[in-house]
Order: sequence, then structure tokens, then C-alpha cells
Amino acid sequence: MAETPVRLPARRFVMTLSNLADFDALQLLLLLAQGKRTGVLRVQRPDALFRCWLEEGRVRRVSLQHLRGGLSDRDLEGA
Repeated sequence: MAETPVRLPARRFVMTLSNLADFDALQLLLLLAQGKRTGVLRVQRPDALFRCWLEEGRVRRVSLQHLRGGLSDRDLEGA
């Protein structure tokens, strides 16, 4: 007898933009890990762009890019 494939519910993706001035970076990463979140945490400053890729709460990749000149968000998305 053939098994019927199980369909998993589609994941919903949420994008939020927030000011992180009131957050401690380690507490934020711990919160994302405990919630088993998947996605990219992006922190942008005038001189740098930090990105952290998470999969089910585990850090999979980290990137710190030092910026020069006046790049726009559109320029950064293609990087």
C-alpha cells in the first residue's frame, strides 16, 4: 500500500522594521532562537550592514559589510 504524502502548512513570512536602540543584541538573538525563527535579521547603520541568517532558531550565516558612500536600500538588496 502506497503512503500518501503529507502536506505541511505553508510558512508565512513577516517583515518588520524596528528601531533597535532599546534592545540588547544578545537578548534579541536569544529571543529569536527560543522562538525557533527562520529568516534574516538585518541591522543597518550609516557605516555598516550586519545580517544574520537563522533557520529554526539556529544561526546559519553571519555577514558584516562596511559601507562607503551613499548607498540606498535598493543598492544593498542587490549585494
